[in-house]
Amino acid sequence: MIRTRLAAWNMAVLTAVLITVGGIAFVSTRASLYGAVDAELNRRGDFLLANFRNLPDKPPKGARLPDQGMPGVDPAQFRRIEFEYYITRPRFQFSWDRATPADNLPWSAAAAARSLGGSRELLDSRIEGRRVRVLSLPLVQRGKIVGSAQLAASLENADAGAATLGRVLILMLPVALVLTGACGVWLTRRALRPVADFAEAAGRIEATNLSDRMPSAGRDEFAHLGSVFNSMLDRLEGSFRDLEEANAVQRRFVADASHELKTPLTAIRMRLDIAAQKVQTPEKYAEHLASLSRSTDRMSAIVSDLLLLARADDGRLVTAKRTVPLESLAEEAVSIVEDARGRHIEVEIERGLTLIADEAGLSRAITNLLDNACRHTPDHGTVALKARREASRVLIQVVDTGTGIATRDLPHIFDRFYRAGSARERDTGGTGLGLAVVQSIVTAHQGLVSIESEVGHGTTVTIDLPGNH
Repeated sequence: MIRTRLAAWNMAVLTAVLITVGGIAFVSTRASLYGAVDAELNRRGDFLLANFRNLPDKPPKGARLPDQGMPGVDPAQFRRIEFEYYITRPRFQFSWDRATPADNLPWSAAAAARSLGGSRELLDSRIEGRRVRVLSLPLVQRGKIVGSAQLAASLENADAGAATLGRVLILMLPVALVLTGACGVWLTRRALRPVADFAEAAGRIEATNLSDRMPSAGRDEFAHLGSVFNSMLDRLEGSFRDLEEANAVQRRFVADASHELKTPLTAIRMRLDIAAQKVQTPEKYAEHLASLSRSTDRMSAIVSDLLLLARADDGRLVTAKRTVPLESLAEEAVSIVEDARGRHIEVEIERGLTLIADEAGLSRAITNLLDNACRHTPDHGTVALKARREASRVLIQVVDTGTGIATRDLPHIFDRFYRAGSARERDTGGTGLGLAVVQSIVTAHQGLVSIESEVGHGTTVTIDLPGNH
C-alpha cells in the first residue's frame, strides 16, 4: 500500500537525517572539547614564553602529592588528580645541560628535538598509559634558541565527554526513530485519508449514477483535486444527460420517420392490390396511378428532407457559399410556390441586398416557408415575402394572414415531424419536416429563425442572417 511505502520512506529518510545530524553533532562537540584543551595549552605556553626571562637558570624539580592520598577522596579520583598535578609542571630542556634529570625528561623527545630547531607543535601522547596532549615550543633568549619547553594536559575529561555524548546519541537514535516513525505513520494516514474518501466516493459513481461528488473541503492539493474531479463529473453528467436526450430524440425521430413512410407505402400497396384483383377501367387505372404518384412524391419528399437533416446533423449541409443577390433568389422561390399553389405572393425586397450563402439551401428555406404559409392561408388571405437590412444583419420575413398557431404549439413548431393543430393534418399538411429543414439551413448560415403567431390572425416567420459587407 502507498501508506506503507510512504511510512517506510519516511523512516529511511528520518534515519539518514538523524544519523547525519548526530554524526555532525558528535564530531563538532568532540572537536570543541579537544579544541578547548589545545586552547588552554596554547594559553599556558604563551604565558610561559612571556615570562621566560624570569625563570631560574635551572628549572625547579617537580613534586607529587603524598602517596597516602587525600582524606575523603576516592583513590581513583585521587590518582587522576595526582596525575593532572604531575603533568601540569612544564618540562624544560636547555642547551647548556649536559644531562637532563630523569624527572625533567621531555614528554616527547622527538617533539622536543624539533622545538630546538624552532618548531612549535601540538601532538597526542601517552604518559603512564593515559592519553595527554603535549605542546612543544622553543625557548628564545637574545635571538637564540636556548632550549625547549613542553606542556601537557590530560585528555581524560575530553575523552569522557566525547564517549558520553556518543553513548547518548546511540541510545537516543532508536528512541527518536520509534517516536518519529510512529508520528510519521500517523501523519501519513491522516494526510492520505482523503485518498480513501476519494476511493469510496469513486466506487459509488457509475454511468447510471453520476450525482455523487468527491470530497473537496479545505484548501490543500486534495481539495483542489476533488474540485477538478467534481468539475469533470459535472461535464460527464451533462454529457450523459445530453446523450440520453439525443437518444430519446433519435428514437422518436426513427419512430416518426417509420410512421411517415408507412403511410404512403400502405397507400401504394393498397392501390396495387386493388389494381391486381381484376381488370379495371382506364379511368380507374388513371386514378390508381395518380394515387401512386402522390404517394411516391410524398415518400420522395420525406426521404429528401431526412437526407438534408442528416447532412445538417453531420455539419455537411452548407458546402459552398458565394455572394447571392437576395432579390433574384426571392423571385425564384416565389415563382416556384406561385406555380405550385396557384396564388399570388406579395414581395417587398429592399434593393441591393446580398448575402454570402449557399444559394440552393437558402432558396429551399424560403420556398418551404412560402409553401407552408400558402397551405394554411385561405384564398382570400394574403402571403407576403419581405426583406430589409438592419445594421449588419439582413432580415427575411414570410408574413401570412392564415389560421395561425396556438401558443402551446409554438415551442415545438421546429421539432421534426411535429404538426400543430387540427388544421395541419397529415392529409392536407406537409411532411412535418419543413420548418425543421428551415431551421437547419438557417443555423448552418450562422443565422436565427423565429416565429410569431396568433390563432385567426396569421403568422410571421423571421430569418435573421449576417449581412454581406
